[in-house]
Amino acid sequence: MNDETINKGIVTLLVAAIVVSVGSTLISLDRLSAIGGITGFATVQQGTVIFNVNETLSITLLENTVDFGECILNISTGGIIQYDSDVVYGNLNNAYNCTGLSTGDEYMLLENSGNIDASINISAAKTGSAFIEASSTRGSLFFKGKDDKVGSCASDLQDSFMNFSTTDHYLLCSNLTSHATANTMRIYYRLILPGDTPAGEKSNTITFTASNA
Repeated sequence: MNDETINKGIVTLLVAAIVVSVGSTLISLDRLSAIGGITGFATVQQGTVIFNVNETLSITLLENTVDFGECILNISTGGIIQYDSDVVYGNLNNAYNCTGLSTGDEYMLLENSGNIDASINISAAKTGSAFIEASSTRGSLFFKGKDDKVGSCASDLQDSFMNFSTTDHYLLCSNLTSHATANTMRIYYRLILPGDTPAGEKSNTITFTASNA
């Protein structure tokens, strides 16, 4: 869900046009001496420049998919395997891997594309358990945030993995700044896969919501 509103600043320029008409007049020196003074019209006029900037609250997902690929389960013991999208192949144990995590740096990239600081919440359409669909209900999905540029999240960054135990909103960052040099953050994910996780492709929809910081 990515609604974006763009409000453009309005510039109104009021210019007072001044027209000067110059007539050719000959005045003899003897007449000039008889004139007590010369009176003219005002030669200064003022215009007004008006400028208005609207506040825009807007966020954009520049990278919107994290694909773990095919992940190996511990079928022999039924034990739980943990896969993190910020670890090469998801797991430091070479016996277990997710093919989509070969770089160890898979994330969603969120940008504050407005001109005011934003508080960011995150939610999932399915809980971790419902997403994994293991009969033991031990499956889980976690998230965490990280600055993409230094200082992007000015306060309350959720930088350790938190479980999507409900479909409620979770605070990701209370102040994602609107500064052009520091307005993006990364979101990484963790899977907890028990041995009884059923085969097949699974997906979950993640929603980001912004409000005034």
